[in-house]
Amino acid sequence: MEQLKVLNLTGCADLLATPSFSCCPNLEILILERCSRLVHVDPSINDLKLLVTLNLKFCSELTMLPVEMGGMNALRELLIDDTSVRELPASIGKLIQLQILSATNCFALDHVPDSVWKAEALSVIAFDGAEIHELPDSIGDLKKLRRLSLRYCRQLGMLPDSIGELANSLEELDISGTGITQLPDLTKHLRNLKVLRMGSCFIRKFPRDIEWLTNLEEVHASLSRNLGGDIPSGIWLLRHLRELRLRATSISRLPPEIQFMSSLQTLDLFDCDCLKDLPTVPPPKLIKLEVDPHRKQKMLGSSEFSRWWYLLQ
Repeated sequence: MEQLKVLNLTGCADLLATPSFSCCPNLEILILERCSRLVHVDPSINDLKLLVTLNLKFCSELTMLPVEMGGMNALRELLIDDTSVRELPASIGKLIQLQILSATNCFALDHVPDSVWKAEALSVIAFDGAEIHELPDSIGDLKKLRRLSLRYCRQLGMLPDSIGELANSLEELDISGTGITQLPDLTKHLRNLKVLRMGSCFIRKFPRDIEWLTNLEEVHASLSRNLGGDIPSGIWLLRHLRELRLRATSISRLPPEIQFMSSLQTLDLFDCDCLKDLPTVPPPKLIKLEVDPHRKQKMLGSSEFSRWWYLLQ
């Protein structure tokens, strides 16, 4: 057992507690996924200095992690998705090589210690569905963070201004289903952002400085009923934007400049009841247009929109 590097106990439904790990000090990958009755992880896990991956996904009865985890110097992936963990131990902040912290669908998770946000190697953080109320300013110190997913964190009402300090790293931001009503002004500095997801949330206005996000490829805002007003004309400067999804929003106007959006392929305007007529000229590479049947018939019946007809057949 001393030379064991991979231990996979996936689906061991009768496992209530892990044994001591002192007998396998060279363990690199530990998979306890779907051990549905597991309630205790032995503290000796902290002595696994070579452990790279710890997978506890779908351990639905697990409510807490060992207090001391900072000794796992090599740990890069901590996966606790779909567990009942209520709080992350502060010692996670000592995991200097931790790159992926995934806690999606941890609906009982309501506290993330400030120290966790000091694990500077983090590139992916996913807290989808957690009960967290706020993010600390120290999130701006995570200079390697590429993906931040806060989907359906319904208690989260705002993002800290320090989010703008992730300008050189953040590529994907998901605030769908949160209580956030507006993006901080400093969000415009996220020049490497490629995917912005803000559907089913309370955002009221489309970001005015959207053109600053020059690498943006996808914007998902569907089902954000409070999202109204105009789409800013500067959006045409987003040369890489391929998808713009505004389904079931209260957007009232698209700028005529969208005809110059050279990469746009998908435009979803279904159930946009407040939207006035579309511009007469579509983007040159558009291949998918989603509109409701009433608008479709109106456009097909008017020669003014003849350049859109190929998308409505």
